[in-house]
Amino acid sequence: MSSGAKVITAFIRETTTGVTPTSGKWDLLTRTSFGLKPTQNTSDNDEIGGSRMAQGKSLTTIDVGGDVGAKFRFGQHDAFLASCFGADWVNDKLTMGDGRINFSVATYASDIGIASIARGCQVASMQIELPADGDITATVTFAGLDFESKADGTKYNTEPVNNAGELRYDFKSVTGLKLAGVQGGDGFCVDSASITFDNNLQTQRCIGTGSGFAGANISTTFTPSGSITLSWSKAAWEIWKKSMTGETIPFEFTLQNAEGAYKFEFPAVQVDGDWPDGGNTDIIQVQLNITAANTPPTITRIPPVKPDDK
Repeated sequence: MSSGAKVITAFIRETTTGVTPTSGKWDLLTRTSFGLKPTQNTSDNDEIGGSRMAQGKSLTTIDVGGDVGAKFRFGQHDAFLASCFGADWVNDKLTMGDGRINFSVATYASDIGIASIARGCQVASMQIELPADGDITATVTFAGLDFESKADGTKYNTEPVNNAGELRYDFKSVTGLKLAGVQGGDGFCVDSASITFDNNLQTQRCIGTGSGFAGANISTTFTPSGSITLSWSKAAWEIWKKSMTGETIPFEFTLQNAEGAYKFEFPAVQVDGDWPDGGNTDIIQVQLNITAANTPPTITRIPPVKPDDK
């Protein structure tokens, strides 16, 4: 029997896609859920044998991937954001690129001695939820190229280092939220929001390798999108109106606590949403879908100011 509290997760950036480095530092992945796993696909076997008994299933391709959920902390997701954007951070700034950043992601259940590793893991998409109450969460969707497991009491990784901040960002950490230049809390009240960065990843299969795993995962269009719920007001109506014209507007917000900040800037997003309604005891709100267009977003990482730097 195994306890979920005994399953440690770690990751390391790969130099060669699908090959786990033999040296280097593994990072601890603090998470709330772990869905990165292999899926053996099958198809019905339509052979007719000596009786009417079914002939079983045929094994086909193997998919490696899934969601990893976590609370958002300073430093926790920097590497995954870079993989999602296809570019490394430069001077604490991140914007869209064309590179491929892959990881080996390993788990170890110390109470039963079972280890696993997924290799060639690229971030297919990443979602950040800004709730009306509670902690800000991130869901990282991985797509991998290989998976292996063993039960001999040894790990695939060395002892991981925890580089994530101690503080969790929560709903009070959201500052400077502006839509079309209007500050949240002034022209309208922002109830909640979510952002998804999606690479629209496509899987390439390769015969002749003797393997059922994917040959490559290829990014196509980069689509940042999401939703934001506003109290219905004249300022909110002015923004909703743009859903009828296709005009783009800027959108930005910052996540900030004592350990550092991340500023998310979307120079141009298009909005769409239904005309709002409500009962006689409801606060009327409008939910707007937002989709970035033409100009990639930018994330700025702002480390805390040390006393010596002031």
